[in-house]
Amino acid sequence: MTHSVAAVGRSGVPPTGRLGAPGSHPSVPSSQRTSWADSAPEDPITEQTGRATEIGAPPSIFERRDRAVLLRMDGVHAGQVLSLDKDDISIGRHPTSDLLIDDTGVSRHHARLVREDGHHFLIELGARNGTVIQGVRAGARAPLRDGDFIQFGPRVGFRYSLTDTKQERLLHKLYESSNRDALTGAYNRKHFDERLVSEIAYSVRHKTPTGLILFDIDYFKKVNDTHGHAAGDAVLRQVAGIAKSRLRAEDVFARIGGEEFTVLLRGVNLQGCVRLAERLRTSVSAVPALYEGKNIGVSISLGCSTLECTGSQRPEDLVRLADERLYKAKTTGRNRTVFS
Repeated sequence: MTHSVAAVGRSGVPPTGRLGAPGSHPSVPSSQRTSWADSAPEDPITEQTGRATEIGAPPSIFERRDRAVLLRMDGVHAGQVLSLDKDDISIGRHPTSDLLIDDTGVSRHHARLVREDGHHFLIELGARNGTVIQGVRAGARAPLRDGDFIQFGPRVGFRYSLTDTKQERLLHKLYESSNRDALTGAYNRKHFDERLVSEIAYSVRHKTPTGLILFDIDYFKKVNDTHGHAAGDAVLRQVAGIAKSRLRAEDVFARIGGEEFTVLLRGVNLQGCVRLAERLRTSVSAVPALYEGKNIGVSISLGCSTLECTGSQRPEDLVRLADERLYKAKTTGRNRTVFS
């Protein structure tokens, strides 16, 4: 089955629903509009001011190392940084844990980290596989020292570190940059592939649905050929910006090809996938990309699949089915969602 642009009427206003808010076409003239395509970099490399560089006092070499962090050292999430801002942090596999570790070797309520008088202590909660600090099984209450390696269960490891504010910020940026597409801010293909395996394992273990949407931009080559590659980049940023604004924090949005994107949805069945796909499609087509004062109309084609649709637990089967449905959407007219 398919949904096409005619299904939402001439207004182009997307239907409302649980997964996001509808988009609408701005009423101001295009010359006064801004879009994701026109957004300046958040952290520009250079600043062109046309004046001589001012030389002031050199920055202090030593910063106070009063920021405690846990740095993930294993698997898909290696490099992830958890800032220990709370005085009491719960750790475990239970969904309400402050530090949620989705690994079968970790107990649902595994341990706690408490801060007292500026020092952190690890409190054991009787976890089946226990906790090891620097190779030694942790007692009921163990003090943490800078550089300690903490292992929860047989597979999950963190390093406890004391940093200053600048180092902490840099660690977060390094992790983000290693997993993000620089142009659009979406996750990259490597991160998506790793998360896909992890999410399917979670779905099988907890008997919850997992949905996948694949979509790409219609006639993207024509945009590049007609307006230039810089305009194509503007269209990619526009589409990614709209998509990110319609997704939940837990959804995995990734750019996996030149103009191809995917959305991985935990706990969402096929009906929910289709509802979100239609919201993305109508939102993108409602707002043209703005590049150098010109409006560039954009539309996307989408294919939806779920684990239930495939009858399989293999990641490649979930992706293959969504890709087949995306291909059908493109060969039957584009600007539509196919889900069967």
